[in-house]
Amino acid sequence: LVVVLFGGGWLLIVFSPKLIATSSLGFIITVIIFIKVVAPLIEGKQKSLKKTSRRYLRGNSGEDIAEEILKQLPDQYVVFRDVVINGPGNIDFVVVGPNGVFAVEVKYHGGKIAFNGTELMNNGRAIPEKNLLQQAMRQSFQVREYLEKNAGVRVFVNAMLLFTNRRAFLSVGTAPINNVHVIGPQLVNQAIVSN
Repeated sequence: LVVVLFGGGWLLIVFSPKLIATSSLGFIITVIIFIKVVAPLIEGKQKSLKKTSRRYLRGNSGEDIAEEILKQLPDQYVVFRDVVINGPGNIDFVVVGPNGVFAVEVKYHGGKIAFNGTELMNNGRAIPEKNLLQQAMRQSFQVREYLEKNAGVRVFVNAMLLFTNRRAFLSVGTAPINNVHVIGPQLVNQAIVSN
């Protein structure tokens, strides 16, 4: 409503010079304040929302790719997408099969993914959003605790971090890093089945 009112005022100023001459000084000052102060704030918020929505769409695209790949697992495996357990976040996928349970966190980062001994790096720089290895482990613990509490089953939950971007080049080897399997789309199903 505020944007519409002030935006309408701005349009009146731009397109109706005669109206300005007959308008009250208060209205003119309000419009000027809007143009100088409020409009840049709205523009900044709009840029922030665009950035967030682009990140969300990339992530969602990565999850769509992962879902198509995980659907190719043998029939004995059940794949759950977007699992919410106690909190605002979600676990991208939980896979249950004859050889275990897997919590799969999906990322759509492109570039060279490497491990520097402490954290994952993307093109030689730390990944800024969060520690992805810790995130994947935390999610596996969430699934384990949920199964223990609600199903009375104590089971090890494998943590997986799946990079689905076709321009992601993983140079992390095949061994888990801090108990997290860091893997690309071409090997994820093989890693699950042969675990």
